[in-house]
Amino acid sequence: MTAPKNSVLWAVLAASLAATIAFSQESGTPPEPVAKVFQRNCAVSGCHQGKFPARGLNLEADKVIAATVNVASVEKPEFKIIDRDAPDKSYLLKKVNGDKDIAGRRMPRGRDPLKADDIEVLTSWIRSLKTTALVGDLKNDVRRSFNIVRTF
Repeated sequence: MTAPKNSVLWAVLAASLAATIAFSQESGTPPEPVAKVFQRNCAVSGCHQGKFPARGLNLEADKVIAATVNVASVEKPEFKIIDRDAPDKSYLLKKVNGDKDIAGRRMPRGRDPLKADDIEVLTSWIRSLKTTALVGDLKNDVRRSFNIVRTF
């Protein structure tokens, strides 16, 4: 194997591994600390769980990613619930922080505000989703490069 092909092969393998990690976080369930924050504070009876969750937003572990990532907010459609491209503009973070540009009340409704540690868990996870998107883009770039080298 020539040096350029060898380099491309290693790049493909590295990108595939990184994309696999990214995919497992983006599909399925969030990391356990994130799931626990939702389970304790949001996906509780009468709120964001079950067949008819509040505002149609189910935050149970097996539903939260599909229900939130790059999905427009029902209350303020100009915001995404979790904005993977602009994590700090995510409506979910605005709601748990009680930002001035939210509609309605700070979440969780009728309960004490989230602890700073819990907000940091959510913030870190949401910011990490931007990184996983970049890894997916890298995997596609490497795949295209590999196909070009294979034709030589």
